[in-house]
Amino acid sequence: MRRMLSVITEPLRIRNVVLGEGIPKICVSLMAAGREELRKQAEEAVKRQTDLAEWRADFYEAVEEPGSVREGLLLLRETLGEMPVIFTVRTKSEGGNREFSLETYRKILESAAGCGQADLIDVEFFKNQKEMEELIRGIHEKGGRVIASHHNFSITESRQMMVRRMRKMDQAGADMLKIAMMPKNLDDVCDVLKTAREMVQEYTRHPVVAISMAEMGRVSRYCGEVFGSCMTFAALDEGAAPGQEAVETVRKALRFYHENYI
Repeated sequence: MRRMLSVITEPLRIRNVVLGEGIPKICVSLMAAGREELRKQAEEAVKRQTDLAEWRADFYEAVEEPGSVREGLLLLRETLGEMPVIFTVRTKSEGGNREFSLETYRKILESAAGCGQADLIDVEFFKNQKEMEELIRGIHEKGGRVIASHHNFSITESRQMMVRRMRKMDQAGADMLKIAMMPKNLDDVCDVLKTAREMVQEYTRHPVVAISMAEMGRVSRYCGEVFGSCMTFAALDEGAAPGQEAVETVRKALRFYHENYI
């Protein structure tokens, strides 16, 4: 079948995983409150053969204690082996578990970058654009790679605004670009998919992730390969965001789109 999208993305290799090439990769979020729970969730990710694991450290009770981020990342590396780890902290306004001051947020991410065990660090770019640009530079200086992200749990912004935001993240030097929007109708879902398509065709060579959330946006988690989105999120048990499905369900759907639309 003829390809529906001529993607110009330069694939990003993280350990043994290549993002921006072939079927979108499956990532699961680890949302443990403590060390042993984190280990068990990581073991489950290995068992379910996911491609990447995201440590949602905003759920980790000790995340602000000295050395806790390093200890957690070392535990994950020991348990996950060569599975890539994304380090993420979200505030409540971004769909996270608690609030952090901007200073605390930066310190936690800098700590993750400093220990060298996180393969990708998620930076919520429009929290404070100037400071996040500085943070991205600092992470790169430490040898880390960055997913610049933007979430809106209330609405889907206009396609022009989403493209503008992703272009700003790209210009700041992020290694991957991610948006996640809450739809109110199917036109919103289409706008998110069109944003991914426009970005990879016209504006960036970096891998892109574009997600429309909740039940209405579920199709966006499956058809990323058609529109240029390189990664999707699935759930081990409880989803980290509205609309997430079990790993096995997502894997079957990704395969369906790959075999029938690519």
